Amino acid sequence: IGNSKSSHEFSIDAGFLGDGTYDMTLYHDAPDSEQNPNNILRSESVVKSSGHLVLDCVPAGGLAAIIKARK
Repeated sequence: IGNSKSSHEFSIDAGFLGDGTYDMTLYHDAPDSEQNPNNILRSESVVKSSGHLVLDCVPAGGLAAIIKARK
């Protein structure tokens, strides 16, 4: 997901994942990305298909997520 010149929060219904629990690894631009474009943050979380993915983008930033079913 790419973002505009303003910060933005995305809320995405996780129902597209199907039943179950998933591990999500999120790579996103750091708050100082306009001055330091190579500063990428990584975070991990657990996602349930019954929930929502809440994703924050900094101004002019973006993000990528890897979502895998839990074993």
